[in-house]
Amino acid sequence: MAAELIIGFRLSRQLESAEALAPALVKARGLLERIGALVDGWEYDRFENLLLVRLRAGREVAKEAEKLIAGALGGELGLGSEPAPPAPSGFAVATEALPSPSVLGLLLRASAAQLEVPGLSRAEALALLAYYACGLDEVKALFAAAVLGEEPARLREALARLREKGVVGSDGSLTREGEELLERLADALRARRPTESRGQPAMVVDEEGNLEPFSPDKLAYSLYSCGVPYGLVSTIARQVEEVVGGRRYVGKRVLAMVTRSLLDEAYPAEGIAERFYSYVYALESVYVSVGGEVRRVTWGLLRRVSSEVLGERGLRPPRRLVRRHAEVIASELRSLVAHAYRYFEGRALKLEELRDLGRRTAPLVSFAWLDLSSTPREELAERYREAARGYLSAAAGSRDLGYRKEFVGRALLLLSAGLMLKYSLLPSNSTPLNLSALRAELGRARLPGDARAALARFCKLGAKLARKPLLIGPREARRVERQIAELRSLAERL
Repeated sequence: MAAELIIGFRLSRQLESAEALAPALVKARGLLERIGALVDGWEYDRFENLLLVRLRAGREVAKEAEKLIAGALGGELGLGSEPAPPAPSGFAVATEALPSPSVLGLLLRASAAQLEVPGLSRAEALALLAYYACGLDEVKALFAAAVLGEEPARLREALARLREKGVVGSDGSLTREGEELLERLADALRARRPTESRGQPAMVVDEEGNLEPFSPDKLAYSLYSCGVPYGLVSTIARQVEEVVGGRRYVGKRVLAMVTRSLLDEAYPAEGIAERFYSYVYALESVYVSVGGEVRRVTWGLLRRVSSEVLGERGLRPPRRLVRRHAEVIASELRSLVAHAYRYFEGRALKLEELRDLGRRTAPLVSFAWLDLSSTPREELAERYREAARGYLSAAAGSRDLGYRKEFVGRALLLLSAGLMLKYSLLPSNSTPLNLSALRAELGRARLPGDARAALARFCKLGAKLARKPLLIGPREARRVERQIAELRSLAERL
């Protein structure tokens, strides 16, 4: 099980600043991930010439972690070092006072909400939630109370009352009654997606006759992307929505003209209105020279460019990844046109310029595309798998709800990316997209029965874990622990 450890090093010479250690520690971080050790942070005391590295690792790999860090210090900076044990055993257990940022955010929401649970006062409900979300760690819960603006002493008193009521057992675990109360708290506080409006939205008709529902969010994104001040975005979007209200159909150009007139009134001198109009119709005003022929930019051309660029690493990009990348290229192109619309008047881009735009934006949709420029596919797949095993080990040892979810999320992304590389597919930066591509591969690839079953189970289990919310009740938390254990087993088999 992973523990929070501190490893100390006395360096052979004094450094000017802590930043000088960054090259060595960045390299060490990658090496440590391969043995299941994660770097939480590090501190350098210049006067004592002492480096302290915080790790999440099992004690069984702590000695190896120490050697890897020392090797990185010597290889990258030419620094000799000798262990400076913070504890007689060689490794000190690091006490992390604060819970994860996600848990702190959850508790901040809870402190502002009306917590009404029969049988519990507000202070007791908040104490129970903080104690549970912090992994049944009273010290962390007390520190969290201070961040929330609550008196730690009051939270401690509330925890004592919970023990008296039989909500928290004498051994610190939750009793059955405590778990039932926690389930009610989780249900009341769990964030829910906003419900869709019951009214039928107007359908926007573009110049080619295509239909799509009017979306204030999409309009707001366009306004913000072309430089409309943030404070004005919601006002303009709301005013346009009022114009659209009650209509069954509205033309795209009508929407653009209404929005442009509102921007002309609000900012007559800044040229924002013209910039917005150029952004909306950028793809219709940009031309590309292809084989001596000048063509207007189309979605088909953007997808072709995307497919060519993403395929430069010799792997097959999934269709959804190509579409997503084409949308990113289009967004980048719109932004360029909006901010320099005079430059694009009467000028055709070269096809290679469009490809260069695709190359600059490729890492936004596939971090592996960038890694593959310097690392062979098989080596990269193994690196991802080893790093994922480290995150799963940390997740299995973490009692903090936020850290556990974060580590599982990272592991799923890396595991799915490694598997896609194994099947000659280009991974994306999205776990759901990767899992979807792997499920499709099940129908194409000729796999032995055991391998097919393991891959199918990984896709199913990965999708379940990826959809888990931050705040889960005790029963669901135990189920997640079993699923993490199964995922660790699958990582070895796959």
